Amino acid sequence: MFSSSLRTLSVAVLVLKSTISIMATLVPWRQRIERSIAISRSIRGGNYVQLGTVDNTGKPHVRTIVFRGFANEYDMKFITDARSEKCNHSSACEVCWWFSKSSEQFRISGNLKYIGSNETDPFLLSLRKQQWGNLSDKAREQFFWAETPKSPVIESSSSSSSSIPPGGRDENGKLLQPPDIFLLVLLQPSSCDYLRLTDNFRQYDSLLPSPASTTATSSNENDNDLKESPSTCNTVEVVDNWLCSRVNP
Repeated sequence: MFSSSLRTLSVAVLVLKSTISIMATLVPWRQRIERSIAISRSIRGGNYVQLGTVDNTGKPHVRTIVFRGFANEYDMKFITDARSEKCNHSSACEVCWWFSKSSEQFRISGNLKYIGSNETDPFLLSLRKQQWGNLSDKAREQFFWAETPKSPVIESSSSSSSSIPPGGRDENGKLLQPPDIFLLVLLQPSSCDYLRLTDNFRQYDSLLPSPASTTATSSNENDNDLKESPSTCNTVEVVDNWLCSRVNP
């Protein structure tokens, strides 16, 4: 029993040291958000984020969507209905993710890529199919609704629950192929504005256009990125092709 308690204490000390290290140094947002997700995993709705887009008139639109994990090291996964208005908006977007348990906010900007049945990349198609299988039965059923999102409700609509395959499955319980309106959405990030309210630490990360061959203080490209940062930088470091800048909150 003593040995088990000692091992548990040792693990706790290692986690604490790792946390202190992350808090005190400049690290890419991806590493920070992994820790934030782990801390908030038990919170219901902890994977809900706010997505902001702009339509062709310049009007902003914000909605809450569910984060579905990472497609690779940085691309964030979501899903949507191809009939949704946001599919006709500019691909430029920003996600705001608030972690109440750790008092952290991530504002991640980038571009949206919609992946449907007409995608030619085999890897992306496999991601779409995998995500379809990962959905709950109730979530899959929504993609068989006949009504277009935001269209007027018609009480006498011919569409009924009897026309919707339960759980998106056939009579043998096998998953049906995802309908064409089911889209996997990837947010391909180009910057992240991170704020931690517990100590007013703020960091701005921007993706460099190509692997950095020089230090941040001597690169013209990095100088341009610094001009785009929210405020004057106190500390700058290039990590994994991301320019990480300590900025004023």
